[in-house]
Amino acid sequence: MFLVNPPLIAIMLVLIPRLPASQATGGGRVDYRGALLVTAAIAALIFGLSTGQQHGFSGAETIKLVLVLGLAAMAAGQAWLAQVAAGSGYLPSVLPGLVLTALGIGLALPTASIAITSGVHGRDQGLAGALSPPASRPGRRSGWPSWPRPPRPGPRIRPGRWWPGTGCRS
Repeated sequence: MFLVNPPLIAIMLVLIPRLPASQATGGGRVDYRGALLVTAAIAALIFGLSTGQQHGFSGAETIKLVLVLGLAAMAAGQAWLAQVAAGSGYLPSVLPGLVLTALGIGLALPTASIAITSGVHGRDQGLAGALSPPASRPGRRSGWPSWPRPPRPGPRIRPGRWWPGTGCRS
């Protein structure tokens, strides 16, 4: 691996003088949050790849770590979204919570699927994979709604009025 880096560095050093020189346009600031996020993302990627290489990508330690990180990211995203006030802007208030939640879902759900199907024999993995989504939604199977739905307009709710508790107009 070490022998790959020196030729790449040499090529980059040769090409640096060919880069166009430009004057700095004043008023620029250092993006500390962006730098921190990029550094954390690269560190997490390197840590995940090295842990996966040492313990196997389907090893129990790797699966537990990725699952915990995914659940923590989902919880952080939902906590962020719970603090959003009415009238706040999308980019500074809503988007970070959505990104954290999506990151958590992207880490946790495939990892949970791997954990569920890796503990069974090869001939039963399809069955285990098919049973895991319904098993994670017991409310839907028991008739209890997973999340509240706005009521349908009827005799008690006239069109043009607010549905109680939803913030939606009929």
